[in-house]
Amino acid sequence: MPHHQAYSAASVYCGEPIAQRAIQSAMSIRMPSKSLSYTPLAFLWLIALLLTAPASANRADFGGSPYPIWSELSYFERATLGDLHRARNDDPDALLALYLLASGVRSYGEYDQAKKQVDQFRRKMNEHIVEKNNDWLVGQILNREMHNAFFLKESKGGAPLGYSMDQSRLMGIFENGEFNCISASLLYAVLARHFDLRVKGVMLPSHAFIQLNLRDGREIDVETTSPGGYDQPHDEAFYERNNNDWFTSRSLQPATYADYLDRERVTATELAARNMLNQHTIFSRMNEADSVRLAEISAFIDPRNSMAQEKRLYFYNREIHALVSQQDWKTLLRLFATTYQTVLADSQRHPQATGLQNALQMYLSGAMLTYAQLGDTEQTLTVMGELLSRGLARGDDRKSVETRVTNAVSVLMSKLAEHKRFDDGLLVLTLVEGHLTDPKAWPDMVNWFYLRWAEHQWEDKNWREVVTVLTEYLNQPVGVVKDTAHPRQIIGSAYNNWVLELVEARDLEQAEVITAECLAGYSAEVCERASKILAEGRKRKRR
Repeated sequence: MPHHQAYSAASVYCGEPIAQRAIQSAMSIRMPSKSLSYTPLAFLWLIALLLTAPASANRADFGGSPYPIWSELSYFERATLGDLHRARNDDPDALLALYLLASGVRSYGEYDQAKKQVDQFRRKMNEHIVEKNNDWLVGQILNREMHNAFFLKESKGGAPLGYSMDQSRLMGIFENGEFNCISASLLYAVLARHFDLRVKGVMLPSHAFIQLNLRDGREIDVETTSPGGYDQPHDEAFYERNNNDWFTSRSLQPATYADYLDRERVTATELAARNMLNQHTIFSRMNEADSVRLAEISAFIDPRNSMAQEKRLYFYNREIHALVSQQDWKTLLRLFATTYQTVLADSQRHPQATGLQNALQMYLSGAMLTYAQLGDTEQTLTVMGELLSRGLARGDDRKSVETRVTNAVSVLMSKLAEHKRFDDGLLVLTLVEGHLTDPKAWPDMVNWFYLRWAEHQWEDKNWREVVTVLTEYLNQPVGVVKDTAHPRQIIGSAYNNWVLELVEARDLEQAEVITAECLAGYSAEVCERASKILAEGRKRKRR
C-alpha cells in the first residue's frame, strides 16, 4: 500500500532541517448489494492515510473562494490573493500583505499595524537618504537601518541582536523584534521595493538571504541577519572564513561555496510561498487548519514546489478520509470540483517525487469512488484513466491501484443497476476490459452485472428482456461465464411465466410462437415447463 509523508515538519531555513515522519492507517468501505442467487463483488477500498483523527467538521464555507483552494479564506486572504498580480509585479504593499498572510495573519487589523510601522520607517528613510538614485548606497542604508529600527537590541548566545533561529514569521518582527534569515529577508524585500530596488530571494540548504539587482547590472548579496552583511563577496574564502563563527552564531548548518554556486534564486512572490512552509507552520507551532491552508495557498502560488503540493495532498486525503467515513458525497463532490484540475496539473509537474505521486494516487482513488457513488459514469472513467494510463501505477503499485479501480467501478455498476442504467453499465464493462491484469476482475464484473440486470427485468416481469439479457450473457467469451446452469434455469422460468401469461390471456397462437422460440434456442429440458403449460392450454381450449 502506498505511503505519503505526514507534515509535522516544514522546510527550514536558518536552522537544521526537521525530519519528516510517515504515519499510516487504513480505512475500508463495504457496499451492500442485492443478488439473484450469486455472491456479488466485495466493494473493498483501502486508503492509506496519515492520522485517524477527523478533519474539520464544518465545511459549509470551504471551497467558496474564486481560487482552487478548499480551506475557508478570510476576507483579508481573499483580497491578498486578488492582489497577487500586484505582488508578482513587486508592489511593496501587495508583498507586505502576502508575507503577512504567510505569517498566519488573517485580518486587515494586523496588516494595518504592520503597514504603519513600514510607512513610518519609509518616511524616516526618505528624510535621510540623499543619493536616492544610488541603488548600491540605498540598499546598504536600508539593511543597516532595518536592524536599528525593527530588531531587538538583545543578543542570544553570540548571535546578532534580535536573532532567533526559528522566528520565520514576518509578523513576529513587528510583534517582538525577533527575526531569522527568512523573516529578515521578507522585511528587507518589502523595504527595498519601496525604494524601487529589484530583489530576488536566495535559498541555500539551511539559509536564505536577498539578492539586489542594481540598475547598473551588478548583483548584490544582502545577508539580512547582519547590519554589516551588505555586499560581502560570497567567494570560497567567505565560506571558509565564516563557517566556524558566522553560521555557528546563528545556529545554522554551515554552508559551503558549492552550496552557494548551486543556490536557488526565487522571485519575491515565490519567497512568500516558501515562507508558508517554514518553521512557524509546523503543527507543534501552528494549528493544523492554519498550516494546511497556508500549504494550499503556497501550492497555488508556486506549483513548482513539490513540498507544497505534497502537504496540500496530505490535507485533501485527510478530508477525503473524514468525508467518506461520513458518507458525505455531496461535500466530496464540491471538494473535487474545487481542487481536481489544479491538483492533477500541479502534481504531474513532479513525476519523480515519490511521496507526492503516492499521495496523488490516494486523492484520485477518492475522486473515483466519489463519482462512482454518485453514479457519474463519465467522471469515474476519466479518473480511472488518470490512475491507469499516466504512469501513476507501476510495478508493485499496479496491483493496489487496480484493486481500487475494480472496487470503485463495482460501486458504479451497483449504482447504475440501481437506477436501471444498464446501457451505461455495458459501456463501463467495455471500457474496463483490457485494463485489468487480474484474470478474475473483469469476469466477476460481467457475471455480477448481467445477473443483476436480469433480476431487475424479472422484477418488472419483462420476460423478453430477461431472456435477451441472459442469452447475451451466455454468449460471452469462454472463461467469462462461470456457471451456465443457473442462467439457463432462469431462462426456462422466464419462458414458463411468459407462456403462462399468454395462455391465461387465451392467446395460444402467441404462446406457441414463444414455446417454439425456446425450443429452437435451448434444450427440451430448459423449455419443459413452458411446453407443459402450452399443452395444458390446448387441452382446455378443446374442452
